[in-house]
Amino acid sequence: MSLLTGEAIFKIFMNKSKDLFGKPEPFKALNNVSISIEPGEIVGIVGESGSGKSTLGEILGGLQRPSEGKVCYQGQDISTLTKAQYADYRTNVQFIFQNPQESMDPHYKIKSILAEPLYVLHHQSYDQVKTKIETMMQNVGLNIDNLEKYPNTLSGGQCQRVAIARALLLNPKLLICDECVSALDVSVQASILNLLRKMQQEFKTAMLFISHDIGVVRYICDRVIVMKKGSVVEQGKAEEVVADPNDDYTKVLVASSTFERQV
Repeated sequence: MSLLTGEAIFKIFMNKSKDLFGKPEPFKALNNVSISIEPGEIVGIVGESGSGKSTLGEILGGLQRPSEGKVCYQGQDISTLTKAQYADYRTNVQFIFQNPQESMDPHYKIKSILAEPLYVLHHQSYDQVKTKIETMMQNVGLNIDNLEKYPNTLSGGQCQRVAIARALLLNPKLLICDECVSALDVSVQASILNLLRKMQQEFKTAMLFISHDIGVVRYICDRVIVMKKGSVVEQGKAEEVVADPNDDYTKVLVASSTFERQV
């Protein structure tokens, strides 16, 4: 059974008309997109800005609802989950975003940011939480002294490591990484990607990796889905798609990738 699937997903937004008194105009952000993610698999979604990749990720992660189609978690439509089942889905599907500082309360120290979800969702004791967050900080390559710091005192790469630690502390079945390295310079990108791969292998966590750079996707993903204007134009094993793309749009993405030329 697939861990998570999106079946015939459509998403339509109503944009304001250019005419002051005109009716809102429909915009089809996703057009009949289907996707499956298996346990422990890393699937990449790649495309330019406006391709629908982030919208798809948010729908799969429950942050948006599809206009048509359905999302199934472990075979069950998430719209039919009970309150307890939905809480389990939300715990097991975690996000890592492009700018992690924006999701961290600037008034909280890193130790509080990491500890809060464990107290709220797992109801663990102080000693259990302290041990877990210190161990996870070391796992993601951060000194435990950083637990006493505030988010704005850390570098972009350090903040992203904290975001990875926070997501993994809940031991999720799936991480949705939405452009999570695109704001970092190339050398830091590579270190974060290597960390994600290491953590994925250690915790057996599946990943949906969203990026505009197909070189980044090739570096970390098992399979890739190429999207353009809300539709899937090509998909397959990441190595094969990048080495021998069939669609002209995929060829453009391969030619424009900057990641592998600099690593």
